Parts: sequence; structure tokens; C-alpha cells
Amino acid sequence: MYTFPSEEWMHALIDLLNKSDDYKKAAATWEGSVIFAIESDEKLDKPLYFYANPYHGQISDQCLIDSPDDKDVDFFITGPYSTWKDICNRKLDSMQAIMKGKLKIQGSMAKLLKQVKASQAMMKILGDIPTQFIDEM
Repeated sequence: MYTFPSEEWMHALIDLLNKSDDYKKAAATWEGSVIFAIESDEKLDKPLYFYANPYHGQISDQCLIDSPDDKDVDFFITGPYSTWKDICNRKLDSMQAIMKGKLKIQGSMAKLLKQVKASQAMMKILGDIPTQFIDEM
């Protein structure tokens, strides 16, 4: 069981993505670094920033960072803890969250929309991680 959000949870996600044939196939043309920002809200006392650099179906460069200014990235995806929790629980699709304004994107939306299958494969794997959420502890 991994606590969300935590560095261990993020590494479990990367491990599952790198082992997934579905993700490798869906993300075969993906190039573009990203910061996923989990904003603080009533459930999370400080924001968490996770950097990843997916490249053609593999993610070899990833880490937690202290500030979104620590890395120059192609995409910055931010949303409150509660939105990320709903995505992890498969209660909310990530693309729907973007369209509803629950997740905010900085970067080329046109490029991101070309990677919908990669995003869907990643979000499916999120739900496969045995997760304990901080507000349920």
C-alpha cells in the first residue's frame, strides 16, 4: 500500500508505467517533460511537485522537486488534491478534469491532445496502484 501523495507512490506509478505494454504502445511518440502539481487544500497542507520526462513510452528521469521553478518543462499540470484523488480512484477522467477546469494546463494543448491515448493509459494505471490517501489515514 502506497500513501498518496508521496515519493514512494510516484515511484510505484513510474515502475508500473515502464512495465506496461499498453502505455509503451500508447506513448510511443510522446516527448515532453511535465510537472504534476498537487495543490494544497483542506486535505493536503503543502503542495507537492512531481517532475517526469516521458520519452517514447519510457520514463527514466523523474523526481520530486521543491518548486515548479526547479525544472523547465513542456507541460505544467496542476490541480487540488481532491481532483487528483478522484482521478486516482477513477471517479474522474483526466481529460474531463482538464475540460471542466479542475486541472489546469500550461503548455501546448494541441500537443497534449495528440497524446490522449497515452494519457488514458497512464490514468488507468493510476487506479492500479494500491493506494492509501492521506485524508483516509
